[in-house]
Amino acid sequence: MNPTLDFFDFQADIYDRYQSPCVPRYGDMIGISTDFIARMVSHRDAPAILDLGCGTGNTTLKLKQTLSRGHITCLDGSDKMLALARRKLGPQSVTDFCTADLQETGWADRWADGTFDAIVSVLVLEHLPFDRYRDVLAEACRVLKPSGWLVTVEGYAGDLNHRLFFEEMAQREEQAIQAGGITRAEMDEIKSMSAANEHHYLSSMADRRDWWLDAGFTDVDFIWQYYCVGTLVGRPLR
Repeated sequence: MNPTLDFFDFQADIYDRYQSPCVPRYGDMIGISTDFIARMVSHRDAPAILDLGCGTGNTTLKLKQTLSRGHITCLDGSDKMLALARRKLGPQSVTDFCTADLQETGWADRWADGTFDAIVSVLVLEHLPFDRYRDVLAEACRVLKPSGWLVTVEGYAGDLNHRLFFEEMAQREEQAIQAGGITRAEMDEIKSMSAANEHHYLSSMADRRDWWLDAGFTDVDFIWQYYCVGTLVGRPLR
């Protein structure tokens, strides 16, 4: 297992108590992504959607609330996260749960070309080394229908935006501790484990856009940004 997955396995039980109160605009990241997908696929009878790196199921839950129909597949590299997603979402909300490490090849071999109407990934792909990131883009492009959309939320490089985002995060973390949502000991352990195991590979937004174009996407654009985090969308060029 890669170290980043070790971190998310460790964090699984407290992930929801940390993520929403502590990560700036986390709800917006999910809401804007899922609203975009709903707008693009709502005319289809039963859109097939892949939640790539579903975690505890927060994005899939929002999709379920936003779309009146559709089949959502949850994929994650952490079995602990997937178990929590199953519990949160219930048996009727998705068609499949898949365990796969995106840092390994073959994660998408189970699906034929043009399987999905949309793929969404929130705060996941930034954990991939650049070569693996580009390979994952190519596979995502393959398993998307020609009219499908890839929607990702990722962190990007940029000194000022990075500093402002994490200053706000630190304030929110302290507020979460004071409110009793998470203990200081838990927060200290999260920080320690993150520093030791959680890797981020941050490029410029321009580089990411170019890599999408190289992978075979068109209509690539940023539809939302908050400091160093942005939502990027594109569809296969075929």
